[in-house]
Formats: sequence, structure tokens, C-alpha cells
Amino acid sequence: MKKTKKTSRPTKRKSVKKNNAPHIMRYFILIVFCIACVSWLIHSVIFYKKCDFYRNGQCITCDLDQDFPVGYKENCSKCEHKKAQYVEGGLIASWLCISDQHQTDEENLEDIVIEKDTTPCPSSKPLKDIVGNCYACETPDPVRILHVSKTTPCQKTRYLLPDDLALKSLKCPLFQDIHDPEVCFSCHGIWQGDFCTNVGQTTFCQSNEDCPQNQWCFPFRINQQHKGICTKIPETKWICSQTDGYDLKTTQEFCARQNAHIPTLEEIEHVDENLTELCPTLDMWTFFAPDGAVWLESFAQEFLFTREGETEKLGGHHFYALCHKD
Repeated sequence: MKKTKKTSRPTKRKSVKKNNAPHIMRYFILIVFCIACVSWLIHSVIFYKKCDFYRNGQCITCDLDQDFPVGYKENCSKCEHKKAQYVEGGLIASWLCISDQHQTDEENLEDIVIEKDTTPCPSSKPLKDIVGNCYACETPDPVRILHVSKTTPCQKTRYLLPDDLALKSLKCPLFQDIHDPEVCFSCHGIWQGDFCTNVGQTTFCQSNEDCPQNQWCFPFRINQQHKGICTKIPETKWICSQTDGYDLKTTQEFCARQNAHIPTLEEIEHVDENLTELCPTLDMWTFFAPDGAVWLESFAQEFLFTREGETEKLGGHHFYALCHKD
């Protein structure tokens, strides 16, 4: 009897339907998360751009009925319905932006104490001023700061000028608009005698003897790494600095290195060259001999504004150097 060999039939596997629901849910959550992040980012950018000022973690706009301090009077000028009042008391002398409807006399101002707000600034407005307001690096406004360090933000796009015990931070202009050797160097440009560019080599100096013929050593006021830059000797009899930030001492050095002197008030009154062409502005204070400062624009007005007998204490914001060749 023959044994029949059983052949086993292949068993059919039941197809298992894969459940894609968890994966779809993950993708959906990821997409929702990305949309939320983008929306938050757009909202933050728009929110911060709408802020005229940012202080104490809060957005401040000019139309708010709120008084707040600023480092410079000009910072308040963007607010049409606010006026700036100087506050000397407290730890920090600064300006207060006050709504038109608020009546603040000098007696009340004496009671106001302005302290610097220490709330960290957002990354979109990293530059903190002397009273704690936060500014973006690209702001055209002057920003008054107390000191600078390696971690101070905006150093690649802004330059500094002296302002008494503080510093003034300003946005770097285009190279072709820079007419000051120190500003050119601070904005990472190269000074070529009488203009700023991005090619060539800057000639640094300690004194006039280090410079080529027909050049003089422009003295730095901020930079500690170098003492000055060689620049062309001006052909005009009157010489006007192209930036402010000068005090009596730095003005004397600026003039003396060009074989010039600080003029008397009478010399300025009878100036025989056009100062509107030589100076970047006439809205400026300048020193006169023997011991005074005059607001240059006041020569075109009815009254002459001078400050005499206190020149050792004056200088900084709105103070320029004006010299007359010997």
C-alpha cells in the first residue's frame, strides 16, 4: 500500500491594515506648532515695531497718557503731543516726556527721582539707555548709555561719542556720508586723508610728526587703542568739527594740532567764511576765549545765548569744536 505524501498548502496570511492615524496626528501637531511659532514671530515683530518706546518690559506709544523718562530731549520729539522737561534730581539727570495736558512746574520736578530700569531688553531692542529704555540697533535716534564693554550690543553698526560722564550711541552712516576720521574708524571704515572708504590702509599717529606732509594727527576722543589718524590739513581759515562730543580740553587739542586757536566771541561775530558750509549744523554750542560757550544759531536771532565762567563743566551732546587759524 503506497503512502501518499501530503503536501502542505501554503496558508494565506491575513493582511493587517496599518493604522496611520498616530503619524497623521503627529504631522498635524507639528504643522500647528510651526504655524503658531510663525504667527508669534510675526506678531512680535509687528508689536515691537509699533512701540515708540520700550521700557520695563512694556510697549509705550506716543498716544498713551503716560509720562516716561528718556536720555535725550530729541528722543521725545517723535511724540507730537508730548513735551520734554529736564529733570536734574535723582541719580540720573535726564528728560521726562510729559503729556500736553499734564501741568508739571519746577517745584514738582524737584520731587521726581528717575532711576534706571533694569528689566532685560528683548533681542529686537537690545540697546539699553541711561534710564533703562530699550532701542533697536538700527534706530536713528541718539541713545545715551553709561558705559561700553565687550558685550555691549550694536557695536558693529553704531559708533560712540563722549557726552560728559556718559556716551552717545549713534547709527553708522554710509561711508560716503562720514566726514570725521574717528567715526570712520569706529564704523569699520578706512580713512583716506579726507574721506572714508572700505579700501586702502589707515595711517594711525601719536602726533603731527607721525603724519606725511600736508597732514595732521586728528586726536581720538573715545578709542583707546590708537591716539589718532592722519588727515589732510584744511585749507580754510575757520575749522569746524564734524561731530559733537567735545569739551574744552579736547577742543583745545583739536585746534592746537592745526595751528589754530579757540576764537574770541568777537572773532566769531565777525567770521569771514560761511560757517553753514564748514559746520554740519549751526544748532550747536561752541567754546570761545577766554571762558565761555555760545549757541551758534543764536547769532541769527535777536538775543545771543552764551554761557560764561563754567567752561570746565561744559561739553558733550551738541558741543562742537570751532577753531580759527593763527
